[in-house]
Amino acid sequence: MTWDHRQYASADDPARQSDLNDIASPHGCSKRFYFRKSEEADGRVVERHSAPWRRVNGSAIHKLIERTLAPHVWSKLAAGGEELIRQPRFFARLQELYPEALEDAAEGLAVDWGRDNPDAVRDDACTMVREVLVDLLGRIERPLAVEAPFRVAVRGQRDRDYHLQGTIDLVYEPKGLPGQVGFLDWKSGQLRMHPIVLAHGYQAAIYAHAVELGTFWPGTEREVSFGQFPSEIWIVHLRELLPYAKRTTFTLERTEEVEWVAAAVRGELPSVRADVADEREADRVLAHLGPGSRVEVEPTTAPPPRTKKNGEPYKSRARSKPPLVKLIGDRRGPAWYAAHRSPDDVARLRVSLDNIVGTVRLGRFFESIGDQCGRCAFRSICLNEGHEVDRSEMTQVNRALAGVELDELTNYAV
Repeated sequence: MTWDHRQYASADDPARQSDLNDIASPHGCSKRFYFRKSEEADGRVVERHSAPWRRVNGSAIHKLIERTLAPHVWSKLAAGGEELIRQPRFFARLQELYPEALEDAAEGLAVDWGRDNPDAVRDDACTMVREVLVDLLGRIERPLAVEAPFRVAVRGQRDRDYHLQGTIDLVYEPKGLPGQVGFLDWKSGQLRMHPIVLAHGYQAAIYAHAVELGTFWPGTEREVSFGQFPSEIWIVHLRELLPYAKRTTFTLERTEEVEWVAAAVRGELPSVRADVADEREADRVLAHLGPGSRVEVEPTTAPPPRTKKNGEPYKSRARSKPPLVKLIGDRRGPAWYAAHRSPDDVARLRVSLDNIVGTVRLGRFFESIGDQCGRCAFRSICLNEGHEVDRSEMTQVNRALAGVELDELTNYAV
């Protein structure tokens, strides 16, 4: 069965949010999207010998969180509170479950760890899960849908419906807002979502539209619709829940970072505190705090300073611009970033879908050659097949022309 690109985004071949990123984002490649869709339709699978750990680790983290948010588990965690979640036996249990989640995510392939330490990766993953559960205790009343598949239709500009499907990490009832719904999405990678993408990207717009008008677990006993626009949307960058390995200085860029540091200075964060002598110094820091401020974060278990062979400490370099404030704690940043969206966003989504789906249905796919090709399973097909010169044909032509004078060839010219 060959993939029919003319039916893309129809009820029989719904589009996914990841498709839109593959086609129209700076890191995407519409040719890769074409190969992936063709592979799914034909049943042919490009041979894969291993799974990069960064890809499957993210899926494993999602699976661990899903398991801990099951109704019977969440009720126990909510009752036991942070004290229960921070118990060593709970962390040990996460470590036991991680290999199973990783194997499930790898789909039978060997995990390629490269030069990284599997135990360190596992511990970081379990730390992210533990810390986000602690945060959820103060932010959500109860989970409503975890890793929930959905279907939703968006009416395009030309009165045609585009069908979309996807999976939302968590739909929940916000703390203190009974009857309302919110949703969030976990990000386990290194890069944070840019503020412009938070405000205008496809993902939040599609997911918000699905919460309002879509169906979750369609066609199953669990089928449910929420029927209201989400009151809050969060993108959670899980790596910011990890401690730094050593003292680190960075410049504040985002509003959430400034608010996070300010909360630490005011003594409102349980996991991070500001190293300020008194209220007067705290007021001074708050008065000068803003984007562009330099902040130093030191983990609570920071390694001791390096010393010379004779035991004397190395002289510290004089800083050209000392940090405004020093934080001590086991988190790198705020982790929680709000996506402020409204029902009006669907108007722009309609325009984007008309353009993107229209291009796909025309059958136009272009390769985006760059660093991502090294990680692409289709790189050999895309970059080589159909483009290489057939050397055997060239050899036959050369042999046929051997000994033939140029003047003889010109006699046959028309």
